[in-house]
Amino acid sequence: MRQSELISTIAERTGLGKGQVKTTVDSFLEVLRGELLAEGEILLAGFGKFSTKVRQGGKGRNPMTGEAITIAPTRNVKFTTAKALKDQLKPPPVAQRRRA
Repeated sequence: MRQSELISTIAERTGLGKGQVKTTVDSFLEVLRGELLAEGEILLAGFGKFSTKVRQGGKGRNPMTGEAITIAPTRNVKFTTAKALKDQLKPPPVAQRRRA
């Protein structure tokens, strides 16, 4: 689902105008981005947690030349699924076959 489809769906479900929903979604994303840039986290109960994680740098090799290179550390966004959502995403149990 793209952002425009998300906005349309929320507008239909809530009865709000698409402009109001777009402003709300844009504000949410701006707050989320700002919190992640400040190395904070956002916890949405029943959904999950957005946070950042630093991936350590190190030594590596260029596979084409074999030359040693230094890999710089990077900071990435991490999403941890809440248990409630994780439980809902589990596939239904497969019926066990009985032996005759």
